[in-house]
Formats: sequence, C-alpha cells, structure tokens
Amino acid sequence: MLNQSVKDLMDECFPKKTVQVSTRDPPWITPLVKYLMKKRSKAISSKVHELSARISTIIGENRKNWGKLDKIGSQQTSPHV
Repeated sequence: MLNQSVKDLMDECFPKKTVQVSTRDPPWITPLVKYLMKKRSKAISSKVHELSARISTIIGENRKNWGKLDKIGSQQTSPHV
C-alpha cells in the first residue's frame, strides 16, 4: 500500500519521458542524448548553444567509454529517460 502510494506520487511528480530508440542508432546515442536532441530542436535560440554543448559532451564521453561499458546507449532495454 505504501509502495503504491509512493509510486503514484513519483509518477505524478516525475512523469516518464519516452524517446524512440532505433537499432540503427550508434551505441553512444543513448536515450538521454536522443531526449536532449529533441529538446534542443524545440528550444528557443538562447538555449540551443547550451543544449548543443551538453549533447556533445555526453556523446564524447559515451564514445570514449563505448568499449569499456557493457551494453550502453541504444542497447539498453528501457526507452525512458
């Protein structure tokens, strides 16, 4: 009962964001990167530079760690961010 109440509150306060993850995506394009890219495309021009820098940083880190980590990016089973 408590678990369900907590889950309901979390769903209300922190709604899930879904992104389309394709098998054609490189492994370093994670669901977070896809979400940020979509957000960047909808952002006003003042936010575009900030989001682009964040995306570039995350992609760089993911590419660097690609061989080291087990199943990152589009290989993850959860499409939620």
